[in-house]
Amino acid sequence: MKKVYTAIYSVILVGLLGAVIRGFELKNVFDFDTQLPKANHPISLILIGLSIIIAIILFLAVPRGKKSEQDGENSGISSAAILVEMIAIAAFAVSVIYTFYDFGDKILFRESASSIVSLFVFGILGILSVIGMLLTLFAMHRKTLSKEHGFWLTIPIFWGCYNLILDFWTHASNSILISYAYSMFSFIMLTLVLYSSASFFFIKNKQNHTKFYGLLCIYFSILVLGGIIIAQFVTFTDEGGYVKPIADGLFFARFQWGKVSVYLFAIFHSIFLILAATSGAFKITETAEPVDADENQADLPANDDNISLSEIETEYSFLSEDTAEGDDSSGNTK
Repeated sequence: MKKVYTAIYSVILVGLLGAVIRGFELKNVFDFDTQLPKANHPISLILIGLSIIIAIILFLAVPRGKKSEQDGENSGISSAAILVEMIAIAAFAVSVIYTFYDFGDKILFRESASSIVSLFVFGILGILSVIGMLLTLFAMHRKTLSKEHGFWLTIPIFWGCYNLILDFWTHASNSILISYAYSMFSFIMLTLVLYSSASFFFIKNKQNHTKFYGLLCIYFSILVLGGIIIAQFVTFTDEGGYVKPIADGLFFARFQWGKVSVYLFAIFHSIFLILAATSGAFKITETAEPVDADENQADLPANDDNISLSEIETEYSFLSEDTAEGDDSSGNTK
């Protein structure tokens, strides 16, 4: 378990480093008027190289083919893990609220029916996901997780896929990949870690998949969220070598709290899923199935007072054989 905590802390630190580099990139690489990036800028190349290196290291560091602790004892989830998940659910609830807020705006301004329906479906999936995560968390805490909870854990997968589609839809006409590629990677890894956690109810030995996708989700989410904060509130100057707050909002017109809550959810929920998978909290509690009375009766020793018809026929079958022999003898005498 200590190795898991070390891995999480290390990825968080590297993510913070990536966030600083991303902040420099958003403030210095993109042109103020056209918002077009400068070709082959060193800051962009450094961030791309850092992301590739961390992905390779995690791929090599996370063991594959190892027996999952899901097959062992359930050591339960700690209070810290429960607190982390509660923060994740709270952040997710905020994102759902902002979804319905945007839904109301689209109705008010009479936008296209497809965008209104898509946001409504997205919001309903968010509400069901909150319910499912709460039920699963309580069941893990009580060690009463059953196969029925697999249904509730599949709903966030659909939410993640829908979130990924909506984000791609937003940037579909944007040809500048570095302006949204990292957010796409964050949402892709979030969808994969949600899928890996739900697969504990259907396929075994998915613990390492949860670790790999979860750690990458933490890295990309911190990188994107930290980069947005730095680019929005801080500018880097050469005057005296210090940083100062700004209010111009060079790259983002406004701070999108709905998106921020999604990134916070991705970070904290990934941490929780990694801890839950490592501690065996996804282990399903086997319940004793009731046995029918007929099966109990079949196991009891035979009683002379309750003899079946077939046993009577078998026991007295010699009488019918003697009768048949008598008929044959009488026929031969004639």
